[in-house]
Amino acid sequence: MIRWMFILTFFISNIGISTVAHPESVFGLDKIDVCNGNNSAFQAGEILTYKIYYNWGVIWLGAGEVKFQVLETDNNYLYKAVGKSYPSYSWIFEVDDHFYSYVDKETLLPIRAKRDINEDGYIIHNDIRFDQNDKYVKSTLVINDKDPKVVEREFDNCMFDILSVIYSLRNIDKTGLHTGDIIPFDMMMDDEVYPLQLEYVGDVGVTDIKNLGSYKAIKISPSVIKGRVFDKNERMQVWISNDKNNVPLIIESPLAVGKIKVILQNYEGLRYPLNKVE
Repeated sequence: MIRWMFILTFFISNIGISTVAHPESVFGLDKIDVCNGNNSAFQAGEILTYKIYYNWGVIWLGAGEVKFQVLETDNNYLYKAVGKSYPSYSWIFEVDDHFYSYVDKETLLPIRAKRDINEDGYIIHNDIRFDQNDKYVKSTLVINDKDPKVVEREFDNCMFDILSVIYSLRNIDKTGLHTGDIIPFDMMMDDEVYPLQLEYVGDVGVTDIKNLGSYKAIKISPSVIKGRVFDKNERMQVWISNDKNNVPLIIESPLAVGKIKVILQNYEGLRYPLNKVE
């Protein structure tokens, strides 16, 4: 499920990860500032539910479900994602993953992030504290009840966790983007900082989702972080709603063994009506 969650959380935004930059098309932070969020894409009460399918040979298996939720207090948003394997799949690989991110409402930058992961007995607890003013992050990582590993890092602009970057990127104004444009950001996960880049691909017309209907969409084909989740420089295909919500509709990706497909099953509390084609 760490593969499933990694895929899903990274592509809730309206653009995708690329490990190869094209200098002629890189936006500077003076043009698109990911460090100063202005929320216009989501609201408290939003819930997105996805079904995850795993392909093994000619068989597609319904493997599990992931639910993303936005909660709020007076000054903060709480992002929450929970991924669980279905009982019919758990005898193969049982998953119970929980992600949390507390962010400042004004900037959408994280204050604290937590991950509690149980993947077939492999257990991870990760607690990350962010000081965005002093440009400092501290991560405490515990794997299978071993001694905690504490990592401290300084950074230049701002730092995200795996959930907070999702919602910040959903708020990027894509009207000024062109195919091949790249946007950089930094993310802390476990005991590592990942300097990542996002590549925008463009409009692809209408996408059909079984039981939900047809929607105007943007398609991205992101590469992935080699050595972290995938074995090779593989490509994903991601369809995003072409509206102000910027909600991922379908995600497809090859894995080292088999393929994976993630499909939106249900949505609640969207800030705007989803761009459905009747």
